[in-house]
Amino acid sequence: MKLNYFIKQLSTVGRSLVRTLFCLVAIALMWQGAFLASAPAIADTGNSILVADLGDRIQQKASEDAGRTKSFIQKNRRASGTNCK
Repeated sequence: MKLNYFIKQLSTVGRSLVRTLFCLVAIALMWQGAFLASAPAIADTGNSILVADLGDRIQQKASEDAGRTKSFIQKNRRASGTNCK
């Protein structure tokens, strides 16, 4: 008789522990945003190399254009005889 009472109490405590653990895990997942993740956060990273390469090319082209513009301005300044800095 005492064994049944002990097992019933143990079962009740076990269920309470499982329920508490389940709720804590659910709260932790919600806190971290696992269920409410936004689309950009889980975007495909397969194109990141292509985007980085494209960014490098654009930066290189901008540097070349800036150098050409500077040369063009300096040549025109010398040709016109102005000394504006």
